[in-house]
Amino acid sequence: MGSEAFKGKLCKDMKRFLLLLLISVHYNGYAGVFEQANELYNSGQFKRAIELYRQAVSGGQNPALAHFNIANAYFQMDDIPQSIAHYKTALSYAPDFFRGYMNLAMAYFTLEEWPHSISTTLRALELEPGNEELMMLLAVSYLQTGDRAKAAVKLEKMVQKSPQRSAAYITLAQLYRDLLDDDESLKWLRRYPLDAGNRTDVYTMMAEIMEEKGDLDGALYNLRNAFELNPDNRWLLYKIVHNLESRGNELVAMEEAAAGLRRFEDFYELALLAANIAFRLRQFDLAEKYYRIAQENGLRGATLGLENVRLIREYEGW
Repeated sequence: MGSEAFKGKLCKDMKRFLLLLLISVHYNGYAGVFEQANELYNSGQFKRAIELYRQAVSGGQNPALAHFNIANAYFQMDDIPQSIAHYKTALSYAPDFFRGYMNLAMAYFTLEEWPHSISTTLRALELEPGNEELMMLLAVSYLQTGDRAKAAVKLEKMVQKSPQRSAAYITLAQLYRDLLDDDESLKWLRRYPLDAGNRTDVYTMMAEIMEEKGDLDGALYNLRNAFELNPDNRWLLYKIVHNLESRGNELVAMEEAAAGLRRFEDFYELALLAANIAFRLRQFDLAEKYYRIAQENGLRGATLGLENVRLIREYEGW
């Protein structure tokens, strides 16, 4: 999972995170209105929840918390500008409200307003130094601005503090890959926690780096590991076949492709690759079979391949 992938995952997780924050904050003195509003919020009735939170504000019932919860509700409704406005209002009542800064930073992050995301995250970290979510948020924000050096510092500090934070390893690997430092990238991928998920992404990235470095054996090893973990990913199989073909192991590549096509009958791109390999191996009946499968999806190379098979047969008097 690179920085872009992590950014997408983080944005996806934010709404669930905000919901947990809202549920976890209670002010017993205003239980009546707030409990009703929270119940509406939890049932997805965000507009009605906002109405009750506004009633709380009108009644002078903790405006900081009320505006904070209104902001969360707007966030859930994908009205990020309104959520930002209310987070700011909440902070005007409670300047040291850590959760307010944290959620405001997430809102800026969602809008890809990187300078505001960075400055707000830094303010939140002043209030709660070492918060892992914020450190990751800050690192990815720096990455989006192109400041990879600062991003690397933040991520490496996070890994030192919390070695189990698996996303940081992949983001660091992608960062160093962007900097064309493949050895450093591989170093972080190899440090990836053994008990963490997303190992398919790790193996796939390692395979891509090794292929670029010319280590086709290492690339194949990691592709097979990735495919073993995710056998429904047909493109991993395609990469395995292509790797074998690139190494000159065309017979083995042909066997892998044939097995793959028995499993993924509509995998037209693999059919075209298999047809080309069969053609070079002079297995023209098999080449024609796979070219016709690829032709079903209109792949340009399939029509040309069929014509080449026809010409060869005509030339050799088949």
